[in-house]
Amino acid sequence: MTHDQEEALEVADRIVVMNQGRIEQTGTPEEVFHNPSNEFVMRFLGEVNVFRGRIENDHAVFSGTGGRPETDDKIKVMIRPHEFDMNLEVPDSEFYIEALIQRIVTAGPFVKIELTDKQNQIIYVHLSHDDYKKLPLGVKKNVFLTPRNHQIYLEN
Repeated sequence: MTHDQEEALEVADRIVVMNQGRIEQTGTPEEVFHNPSNEFVMRFLGEVNVFRGRIENDHAVFSGTGGRPETDDKIKVMIRPHEFDMNLEVPDSEFYIEALIQRIVTAGPFVKIELTDKQNQIIYVHLSHDDYKKLPLGVKKNVFLTPRNHQIYLEN
């Protein structure tokens, strides 16, 4: 038994995520990390960006990523920092986020980039050093983020 999430994901064959004595999810580390059963598990197992929205005519509509959510925002799309592609031009995708680079940290196993969207909410992106070297990035550079993977959760 451990309270260290990284250790559990590295050494366990199966893990159990508990919240106040209640089992939230069980499975292999890969299953639980890549397919979290709910928002608690997603947040518990690492850093995540949250985008709020609502359902209109069977489609998700997002009010943006920042500021105060509208009162009818009932869904959350959660994206881990390493699950973004970064582009310098508007991508050919329905869901992308225009953002401004605020800070870049290149020390460590990956490049950590802090950005702000049009509502001034902070978004975190992690790029491999190879991917970072392919793009002419810098502070105050405008970029477009496209998620490769995401989880959607309904508000209670």
